[in-house]
Amino acid sequence: MKKLNNDIWKAGDPGKQGRPFTEEELEKFIKENKDKFNIYRPTENHEGKFMVKLTLRLRRAFISIVPYLIKVGTVTLIIWIISIALEYYFKIPPLWDLVINWFKK
Repeated sequence: MKKLNNDIWKAGDPGKQGRPFTEEELEKFIKENKDKFNIYRPTENHEGKFMVKLTLRLRRAFISIVPYLIKVGTVTLIIWIISIALEYYFKIPPLWDLVINWFKK
């Protein structure tokens, strides 16, 4: 596969100055050099490599969220246990009984 020639990257483009392209600059650059980009084809397994990278990135994102889910579950369980203990200690009647008594009046 041929690589893009260096003549595409002009000396005045933002990428050479050490800062990334803005969206407008990138769009302008691609439109100006569209013919140079269209003559090169990606490798045969380009889509396969992309899907492998995407799958690995998603897998890492899923693994990184698990500790937070465990913490949230633990806190929820602790709050639930405390609420049950407080209900038993103060002998609070269940909410459903309060609702039924309110409608009976």
